[in-house]
Amino acid sequence: MTGIRSCKFNESVAIGLTEWYDETTERKMVDEFSRLSGGGIVKSKDPRELVECVLNNWISKCGCPRKILHDNGRELVNDLFLKMTDVVNLRSIATPAY
Repeated sequence: MTGIRSCKFNESVAIGLTEWYDETTERKMVDEFSRLSGGGIVKSKDPRELVECVLNNWISKCGCPRKILHDNGRELVNDLFLKMTDVVNLRSIATPAY
């Protein structure tokens, strides 16, 4: 298995953040193969909230994906998030900056 393309469900999940005008922040997760989406509302970009969101809104419902794709935001590239990926045996792939 090379590259990022996904050939089956839960092989690769993309994660992103949407900030709304009322300062609400939504964390979105999308399976790259089936396009099933999940996520949740978070109060901030705090890494603890993100890890909790991933565990409660994706892994607990769909199981652990093999790979998670994300940007280089500080809430995703930090010791806590990387420790979570190690514990659940999840490959973390940061997209290149532009």
